[in-house]
Amino acid sequence: MKQDCAFKKLLSVVVPIVLLMGSVGYIVFRLLSERSYREKWKDYEDCGLI
Repeated sequence: MKQDCAFKKLLSVVVPIVLLMGSVGYIVFRLLSERSYREKWKDYEDCGLI
């Protein structure tokens, strides 16, 4: 019974940390992806193609 309670406490700490790290990772990935996309098409803005 005591191990079950310790497991629930550990799980209640680990799951939010994993979700937070996943969210931050996704946000960083999106920002880098958008930056790469803008950098790729930056030269074409001067030509009037975009």
